[in-house]
Amino acid sequence: MSIKTFLLEKGVNYQEILLQDEVVHKMYMIDSGTSTVTSVPDGCIDLEFVREDGKDRVYICGSFTSGTVSPVNRYESCFGIKLNPGFIPEIVQDQTEGLVDNRIEVGEDPLFRELMLRLSETGDFAGKVHLVRQYLGVWGLSSTRNHMAGYAMDKIRESSGYLSVAELTDTMGYSQKYVDRVFRAVIGMSMKRYAMIVRAQEAIDRVMEGREDDVYDTLGYYDQAHFIREFKKHTLITPHKLVKNLEYYSIV
Repeated sequence: MSIKTFLLEKGVNYQEILLQDEVVHKMYMIDSGTSTVTSVPDGCIDLEFVREDGKDRVYICGSFTSGTVSPVNRYESCFGIKLNPGFIPEIVQDQTEGLVDNRIEVGEDPLFRELMLRLSETGDFAGKVHLVRQYLGVWGLSSTRNHMAGYAMDKIRESSGYLSVAELTDTMGYSQKYVDRVFRAVIGMSMKRYAMIVRAQEAIDRVMEGREDDVYDTLGYYDQAHFIREFKKHTLITPHKLVKNLEYYSIV
């Protein structure tokens, strides 16, 4: 399943490639022009190489916890790398909580700086993807995750975010408080918050597939009003407005 990252208005120029890779989920290039891009919470970390205010910058971006008008809207250009859930660049492994709803500029790192320069000299998307693949092995994007946090993330995703934290920790043999502390230290947010994001991602998929009717019972929303409220919190749009205006909106 493709992780949903942005709600795009018509007119946004967007390209992506999904990777069959343990660490990297996808790469993308985006130019919003005069249209609006909304960031959708996804529980992942992105590396973004951008042109902003006439300068080349490199950001490590944490997940938002609610739908937010994206910083992409003010970039002159943006090439992004989305990591799979639970994978964190070594350069920020001790700053995960500070990354949530935030970004950290890392442009002074020599490797990132070198790649930023080469990306700015490479025009097309395919060329940028090829270039980045050459750098992935030397970035410290560890191919291992914290075992406990990784196990919890996988179980939450398998249940589409519907598995309760108490049920999850019961199967792990540790106290909920301890597991959540480890999870928060590694991922930057609580298990409950992460589960809400995963559930919203699944709800987006079902709405886009025309399966809105089975969302309430199977994903644990109390009723239609609760579902609509949570959907809008994560996307800044109601499911009805999205479905009725698919010629104007897309979620990628």
